[in-house]
Amino acid sequence: MKLFCAGLAASVFAGCQRPPVTPLSTADLEAVRAVGRVYQDAINAEDVNGIVAVFATDGISSPPGWEQLRGHHAIRRFWEGQVTGVSGTGAFTTMAIYGESGLAYDVGTYSYTYTDTAGVTQTRHGKFLGVYKKQADGSWKIAADMWNLTPQSTPPPRHGRSP
Repeated sequence: MKLFCAGLAASVFAGCQRPPVTPLSTADLEAVRAVGRVYQDAINAEDVNGIVAVFATDGISSPPGWEQLRGHHAIRRFWEGQVTGVSGTGAFTTMAIYGESGLAYDVGTYSYTYTDTAGVTQTRHGKFLGVYKKQADGSWKIAADMWNLTPQSTPPPRHGRSP
């Protein structure tokens, strides 16, 4: 009986082993960085098609203050509303890229200066997290992304009173 239990335990644990991990190659890391650059360039160019193209077909985007956007159609609708009549430039600063076995994620900060439809120029700073998945054709696409604004370091005065 003890031998049977030991054999059963060994087979259960053998079935629970993690599959081999493949670290990201230098080419994969560069491909992920390139997708981030294309995304940034498309935003700066107000190129909605270019923005949508970096996402996987079933990609998810989680902009601040919005419900999750699932798929190309929802992502397109969001960005059409964001870039129409707005001009600006931004920059992503990737702090790190991690990944293995066909999945990668990057973390970083961004800054975006834009002029809105009323002619007011504003600068926004924030943080981002992107998840990338290697596609069947070997390309990398954004599987999920989210970002948020960094709070102002000094809050505005309250109705004429000093902070």
